[in-house]
Amino acid sequence: HLIDDVYSTNNLTCFMESLHRWIKTDCGRAKLADLQQRRGPLAKARLTWFILIAALRDWPLSNPD
Repeated sequence: HLIDDVYSTNNLTCFMESLHRWIKTDCGRAKLADLQQRRGPLAKARLTWFILIAALRDWPLSNPD
């Protein structure tokens, strides 16, 4: 229940900003922002799945920041 813990803490902003280190493409970051706005258990599951897959796909890319 890591995502539940993150949503319930004041560190949400810090956590979400750190995701930009792992999700490096503009389209990936746009999709991340969209999925973060959705609520409910299925939305949280979809967000978790997206973060895992996007981080793996973007791993070899250089960080644009």
